[in-house]
Amino acid sequence: MTINGLHYSRFFMSQFIGKKTTDALHEFSQRLHNLNITQVEHSLIIPIVLCLPDEQLRDSESVHIIKYCYMYALYIQLCTTRTEEEAKSVFNNILQVNLFEFFV
Repeated sequence: MTINGLHYSRFFMSQFIGKKTTDALHEFSQRLHNLNITQVEHSLIIPIVLCLPDEQLRDSESVHIIKYCYMYALYIQLCTTRTEEEAKSVFNNILQVNLFEFFV
């Protein structure tokens, strides 16, 4: 979405941020969509993605702890909307999607 609130197409995204980044974002979005998760579960994945390891951080351990707190919260949320086996399966699928490769 642009600053003035207009949606722009994949073509314009490619013009603004490049084809490689546009393709990665669309692939990321497709993988998230394929997980068939709720909005709450989706919102818990985003902080996990944002907590990527960064060697330049002064306190990278805090980021690591925050990431695993969100992973735990996501797993608990999955358990509240599914059976334990289904939650384990979906959580494993989320980890296997390798969402983090798009933002490295």
